[in-house]
Amino acid sequence: MATDTVPVRLTDRVSEDVAKENVAEFAVDLRAVTKSYNGAVAVDDCSLSIGRREFVSLLGPSGCGKTTILKMIGGFLQPDAGEIRIHGEDMTNRPPNKRPVNTVFQSYALFPHMSVLENVMFPLEVGRAPKRERRERAREALALVRILEHADRVPADLSGGQAQRVALARALVGRPEVLLLDEPLSALDLKLRKAMQVELRRIHDETRTTFIFVTHDQGEALAMSDRIILMSDGRIVQAGPPRTLYDQPTSAFASDFLGAANLLPGEVVGHSGTVARVRCGSVEIGVRTDVDLAAGAPVSVSIRPERVRLCEIDAPCQATGAVTSVTFLGNVVLCSVDVGAGALLSVEQPRELGDRWREGDLVGVTWPSEAALLFDTGSAP
Repeated sequence: MATDTVPVRLTDRVSEDVAKENVAEFAVDLRAVTKSYNGAVAVDDCSLSIGRREFVSLLGPSGCGKTTILKMIGGFLQPDAGEIRIHGEDMTNRPPNKRPVNTVFQSYALFPHMSVLENVMFPLEVGRAPKRERRERAREALALVRILEHADRVPADLSGGQAQRVALARALVGRPEVLLLDEPLSALDLKLRKAMQVELRRIHDETRTTFIFVTHDQGEALAMSDRIILMSDGRIVQAGPPRTLYDQPTSAFASDFLGAANLLPGEVVGHSGTVARVRCGSVEIGVRTDVDLAAGAPVSVSIRPERVRLCEIDAPCQATGAVTSVTFLGNVVLCSVDVGAGALLSVEQPRELGDRWREGDLVGVTWPSEAALLFDTGSAP
């Protein structure tokens, strides 16, 4: 399956302030950057521009190159080729301590023998800031992340969420122009992770610092980002605002990775105006498309589970089938429907609609015409 890989420039949602700046418009600008490990390409000719004060998430599966990009921006790795600019200045060969960036790591890396306040003061101490200024700025940073009341504790006495806030305060106390976040929420439980997503977005908006956030969690990227950079195999697959990537994926990979999707393999059997007729198993589906694909072309049809609805079998519908499973998920019910020839559709229903169906029920399946997306899977990768 082919995925579109494109160098990305700042063409999506960016603040009006960024658009008006004439000098050093981009906070970070990667130009044809490549990085390999022992001959294996981790980042492949990647170009990416990030505007000042953007909250950008690098999203993708493990090994796609997102953390490598973050480490090259931070100066912890050197690219094999290409150029890295921060606020218009070439930083490609500068060490980490000479770059206007700071990093929050997965492990937090707090000093166990220091108090919370001392941990946050430490970067200012290294920078030889006056003692009074160090203390004032550290307290300001702790207040920003809402943990000032624990300033005298040591890391061993903190919860995971509290330790994460301290690490964030320590990264912000130096007032970096760019903050790099390497999956900082991955060790937290689900409820705390969601709470910290809201907090991170608030802190970003208050500090007006550029945030570059690495994650493999699509929910985190959707919840917090101004823009998502979706990666696969060291390349950028698609970039844009969260709603655009979710509603208008440009490849089967993007559709499947960002949110749940029914991906039905099939082949084109004909065209009627702007609608392609696609046979998926024993079902023929009409899909709107601007691409004129020849009969027999292999394709995938993508339909989000929440766009599908179940109805009585004799009601107007796109397909019929048998319910093979019903899974209760709290506020929603997930049904699986066999529509023939092994083609299974996942259907996510609000609880008040989903509770009526049982395994073995014969049902109709329907969705809005715009909910079905067509991807050509016949091109060479």
